[in-house]
Amino acid sequence: ETDFLSCRGELTGFDVCIDKGTFDAISLNPDNNKECKKLYVHTLKDALKDNGIFVITSCNWTKEQLLERFCEGFQFVEELPTPSFQFGGKTGNSVAALIFKRVH
Repeated sequence: ETDFLSCRGELTGFDVCIDKGTFDAISLNPDNNKECKKLYVHTLKDALKDNGIFVITSCNWTKEQLLERFCEGFQFVEELPTPSFQFGGKTGNSVAALIFKRVH
């Protein structure tokens, strides 16, 4: 157990990192959340091996927003299926689940 935002450089060599709500919680923090989101991405890059896999499930961010946030240092691999809904003639998802690969 560790504070992910305070452990930069301590976590390394992981083949897989899974996030199911941590990035959402960090993003909702009213204190310095822009800087915390950047720190999260940098810490994640440090934690993963080259070609390591990152899986994120978010109920606060869309696929497009996550692709933008993790565009530097990560390559999009696949979107996992999640429940969808229709409202006003449009289809959407209440959850985004994406897989990325760590790249240089």
